[in-house]
Amino acid sequence: MLVSEEQVAALEAEVAEVLGILEVFDEEGVTEGVRRYAEQVGRIGLAAGNAGFMGLQDVCLLFQENLADLGIRKRPLRDIERERLEEWPTLVIGYLASPEDLQASEGLLDHLQNPVWSTPLSAKEAEVLRGLLGPDVPVIESQKSILAPETVAAEDEPLMTLPEPVGSAEPLSAMLAVESRAAMAMEQAGEAITAPALERTAEIAALIVAEEESVDLAETVAGPEEAETVTEALTAELMTAEVDTVTVAEAMATEEVEAEAVAEGTQTVAEAEEPESTDEEEAEEPAVAMAGSSPARQELLDILGAEIAQIAETATEILSLATSADSAPAARTEALAGYAEHLERLGDASASIGLTGLQQVCAHIQANLSQLAVRDGPLDAEQRRVVEAWPDLALDYLRALDDRTVCTALVHHLQDGCWPQPLAAADAVALVDLLVAPKLVTEEAEVEVRPRQAQPDDVSLALPAAVNQELLDGLLQELPHQAAEFSAAIQRLAAGDGRIQDVDVARRIAHTLKGAGNTVGVRGIATLTHQIEDILQALAKQEVLPNRPLAEVLLNAADCLEAMSEALLGMSAPPSQAFAVLQEVLDWANRIDQSGIPRGDEVPAAATDRLEPAEPVQAAPIAPQPAVPSVPEATLRVPAHLVDDVLRLVGESIILTGQVQERIRKTVAQTRAVMGQNRLFQQLTAELEQLVDIRNVSSPLSKSMQRSDFDPLELEQYNELNTVTHRLVEAATDAHELGRAIEENLAALDALLVDQGHLHRDNQEAVLRTRMVPIQTVAPRLQRSVRQTCRLVDKKAELVVRGAGTLMDSNVLNDMIDPLMHLLRNAVDHGIEPPGQRQHLGKPPVGQIELNFGREGNNIVIRCQDDGAGLDLAAIRRTATERGLIAADQSLTDEELARLILLPGFSTRGEATQTSGRGIGMDMVHSRLLDMKGSLRIHTQAGQGCLIELRLPVTLISTHALLVRLRDQMVALSDRGIEQILYSGVGAIQRLGKVTTYRMGDEVYELSALDALLNLPPDHRAQSRTAPSVLLVREETGALRAVLAQDIVDSRDLVVKNLGEYLPRLNGIVGATILGDGSVVPVLDLPELLRAPVARQSTRTAG
Repeated sequence: MLVSEEQVAALEAEVAEVLGILEVFDEEGVTEGVRRYAEQVGRIGLAAGNAGFMGLQDVCLLFQENLADLGIRKRPLRDIERERLEEWPTLVIGYLASPEDLQASEGLLDHLQNPVWSTPLSAKEAEVLRGLLGPDVPVIESQKSILAPETVAAEDEPLMTLPEPVGSAEPLSAMLAVESRAAMAMEQAGEAITAPALERTAEIAALIVAEEESVDLAETVAGPEEAETVTEALTAELMTAEVDTVTVAEAMATEEVEAEAVAEGTQTVAEAEEPESTDEEEAEEPAVAMAGSSPARQELLDILGAEIAQIAETATEILSLATSADSAPAARTEALAGYAEHLERLGDASASIGLTGLQQVCAHIQANLSQLAVRDGPLDAEQRRVVEAWPDLALDYLRALDDRTVCTALVHHLQDGCWPQPLAAADAVALVDLLVAPKLVTEEAEVEVRPRQAQPDDVSLALPAAVNQELLDGLLQELPHQAAEFSAAIQRLAAGDGRIQDVDVARRIAHTLKGAGNTVGVRGIATLTHQIEDILQALAKQEVLPNRPLAEVLLNAADCLEAMSEALLGMSAPPSQAFAVLQEVLDWANRIDQSGIPRGDEVPAAATDRLEPAEPVQAAPIAPQPAVPSVPEATLRVPAHLVDDVLRLVGESIILTGQVQERIRKTVAQTRAVMGQNRLFQQLTAELEQLVDIRNVSSPLSKSMQRSDFDPLELEQYNELNTVTHRLVEAATDAHELGRAIEENLAALDALLVDQGHLHRDNQEAVLRTRMVPIQTVAPRLQRSVRQTCRLVDKKAELVVRGAGTLMDSNVLNDMIDPLMHLLRNAVDHGIEPPGQRQHLGKPPVGQIELNFGREGNNIVIRCQDDGAGLDLAAIRRTATERGLIAADQSLTDEELARLILLPGFSTRGEATQTSGRGIGMDMVHSRLLDMKGSLRIHTQAGQGCLIELRLPVTLISTHALLVRLRDQMVALSDRGIEQILYSGVGAIQRLGKVTTYRMGDEVYELSALDALLNLPPDHRAQSRTAPSVLLVREETGALRAVLAQDIVDSRDLVVKNLGEYLPRLNGIVGATILGDGSVVPVLDLPELLRAPVARQSTRTAG
């Protein structure tokens, strides 16, 4: 076919427009520039079709498809992408110059096959397009050439030619794919010519398929020669259809395209695009169809689809955090790493049912997420897009496993250039084939055999040798919280307050922990939660709640799971009952497998979502707390030693600030002394000036003035003494002003140091809060202790924890867990009466134990109150008398009798049981409190219960202390226990026999001297000194004692340092501190000094 040079020149002019667009590409922005570039390529394709260059038109349409993908990425172009855009116009102009040149055609094909594009041209498609670009192209004729009559007659029609008909089915199928992709490109370009072109392309595709079928039929029935005739006829119709396509496209170029036409055309193209199946695929189709009819297969796919949908919901919050510039880098990394773990578990689940292609998809996305997680900045919009889009594509795949178009779309998404590691083109074809031909494993093919007997390894908490530390850290961080939520849901079910939603919550948590346990390799967690999940799954399917026996088993399993969590965290030993609990769970799971969920009188109907138990079941709820926000606050994990280093630096900074303040105080005092000297200097200079003036009056100068022979303007007689005197007066005044300025500056500096001290305290509290944890983190463990004790002693009790939001130092809280658990066990075992006895006494059958946490000043106060029988004071006195601890007729208050239970080995039980009777419980509690500088008080009332109050000092870097001069040594007294400071004259010191007392009004206190408490020799100079001060100190027993202090100098906030490992622990000395002048003084704790052995507590006084 001939084409005029004018048409070729018009084509070249359109291509030149692309070069102009590239010149202003950076000024317009990537999105706008790519859009204009794609529009111009569309116009070039239209012009190429009008000129008869059908191969070039297809090249333009395919190139538009890649440009459409490039435009929606909204990111700067990479260098290689920009080079390909600049290269394309040159290749087109080269092709137009020599259409018959094979190298020019290959250049265009290589450009489309470049892997930089989102959808590079396949080898089969390139072969077909090579035929369209090949030797049968329009022949360019000069305008001066003489046209043949038939050419002139057809001048108004598009000048074009078609390649020779192809007789084989394979190239025609490939041609179908090229035409279909060209249609998709036109659809993405959004031009007005899209709809009619799509319709005509669909018609062409149908004709091509008809031609292939007719060729096969003709060859079979009529032989090769007649088949050729049929082929030619079909080819002629194809030519007519394609000519119509170009004509319609040109006519409709300016009209609007209705959405229905685009959708209809797209659907037709998709139907025509499906290639014929190979022999192997045809052989597999019956098996696929058979699998598709299997309910088990569909159930597996539904479960997997629900899992993907859940991941998509989770991804929204994760990506919001990962794309936020305000989020911490560690929080983004942890969020993306957690998302990658979800994908790893999804991939394992896919592989387990035979979807190995989907597993490879998950593995590829997981690898990309891991790379995104280690990047410094947040995700950009394009990276978020590709991460958000894959679940929908995966769900489409699950709905149509054997649809190659859907599989191709999923694989093309993995090839998106926005991924850090896009899928290679070489791997894409193999992955599509793997996705299209899954070999599902259904429940009919493979049924899990549940074990009937638990094995010791099934409850093992041993970590694998090659454990992934990051995964383990994530498990240890989430496990306590997840176990607590699971336990809370099961408790509600066991107490009869649960709903079917609690079953779903517990099932979801069990599923999560099962996956986490399997991923990390903790077999005990994975096995237990796996069996629990199966039971809960059966309950959820039938929408029923567990009956009481099953609820008790699940409650024991929840307790065991929490104990396993604590064991993994190193807080306790592995639970000894884990094997028995797992066997109980296995028995129930097997029973449900065989006979279904048991239904009895206590089991509600399926439509009911609330369980009404036959009798009250013990529960251990936490007191209502403020609602937890739905979006968790971002957290940052740092090593504990780093927090300790920050605390140490804060302490050093406080010490340094104190030294600076001390220096300023001394400088201010010296400045005031200088100011005093300046005032004296001013006074002396004023006197000197006065004396000089008087002397001048009596000098010969004054006589000459009287004789009137002296001119006042003559100053020969004004000597140097007058000059020096005036200069001294001025210097004295200047020195005084400078002294005042220095004093003002020092005052301002002292005020700044006061503000800095406030900032130091705020900084100290902020750093200390990094080590603080709420009480509610250990509340489930305390509840579990009450439940276990109730089961052991056959009693019913309810624990209410109040103030669970109170913050405590994590180390202190961990040290207090065992004492608190013992107090609760004692309350159940010794205090709470059996249900029958409580009903006889008019009490509810379920005992009440209240554990209240609060902060009072610098102390954490813990009160454990029960409504039981109270302490048996008569039994305590009897036991103490029998053991010789008190005399039979010794008078003791109720509080003093109650404190006897704190003595080592004291117990009123005749024989030891599993819960009490050994006499080491309360002694351990008291000793632990004393070690932590705490105190314990007991209040009991017969028949009404017992209250035990624990007081612990709040962990602080600095402590308030009194500086006391003791002889020639300065010591610091911690304010712990100091109730009042009494100066001389307030009271009187008296000696009653061998005991020295201090009387203040009607109150008499036992008196001890500070130097005697420190075991210092008597001071014989005490008689000549003024009366010392007296401190009233609250002992750990609650009694008040008087302590004689020689001279109280000051009170300050001091940073206390421990004495190190080279000095033994000394009773009453908590550490040392550095004062502002650099001196080191010991810090004493008076309650501990007063508790020291009596041999050291001489009551010597100064008088």
